[in-house]
Amino acid sequence: MQRELKRDFERHPQFLDEFLRKREFDHLEIFSRKLYDCSLAFQGKVADVLTKNRAVESALVALATCPLEKQHLHGIMASLQG
Repeated sequence: MQRELKRDFERHPQFLDEFLRKREFDHLEIFSRKLYDCSLAFQGKVADVLTKNRAVESALVALATCPLEKQHLHGIMASLQG
């Protein structure tokens, strides 16, 4: 394999440039796929945090207006934990 590559490099000097460009493209393609996967996972985590934040904010509003009874407070706390 190495002899064949060396022979090709000697016969066609542009072969090395094309070979390196192809190899760089392959690495770039792998990197971009990993970046896409990470950004998609991050987007899902951000959506989860926003959902939890809305639940906490609505619970705070409910706490501010509910009567101070065990039953009501327990219901609000259960909604946050569930």
